[in-house]
Amino acid sequence: MPSSFPLRTAALALTGALSLSACSSFDGLSPLTCSRDEIREQGDATPAQRRYAFPIRIEYEQDGRRSVVENSLICVYRGREYLGDCDNANRWSMSLAQGRGLYLAVGAPRKDRQVAYDPGDCELLVNQGRDQPSYVVIGPDAGEADDAALLDPLSMRRDYGIRILDYRIDLSARQPRAAR
Repeated sequence: MPSSFPLRTAALALTGALSLSACSSFDGLSPLTCSRDEIREQGDATPAQRRYAFPIRIEYEQDGRRSVVENSLICVYRGREYLGDCDNANRWSMSLAQGRGLYLAVGAPRKDRQVAYDPGDCELLVNQGRDQPSYVVIGPDAGEADDAALLDPLSMRRDYGIRILDYRIDLSARQPRAAR
């Protein structure tokens, strides 16, 4: 009885070749297409800490009433990832310490829409010590496919009565702690 092993190997090779022929460029397939000298490492490949907590404090005024929202952005190291074009970077998961989702609600909702703070990207916070604070509107038909749209300070005040008085994110979690 003849073995089917050579036929199976040939079939797998043919399937792989056909699937690769559909690619317009082989450069984006794998980091193996880059030589060792071409790979650009973004961020420390072995971070000193694998978990960071960045406390956030937003003081705002909505329709004349002052309020404060506090939470912490939790960043957890999840390994390295290939970004394409010979770039490697750290992969971080992010979550808020209290509540669900990645947005921090600011003010009371109006007409089924909520103003929320978007803390940005853990990669930028951990590696560069910078944040990209932005405010978004969440709700039905907010303007984008995922039902969230960026909000500028003028329309935030005009449409939702919200004015940001003070915003702080504590980046001291990035500093190495002294040995005890």
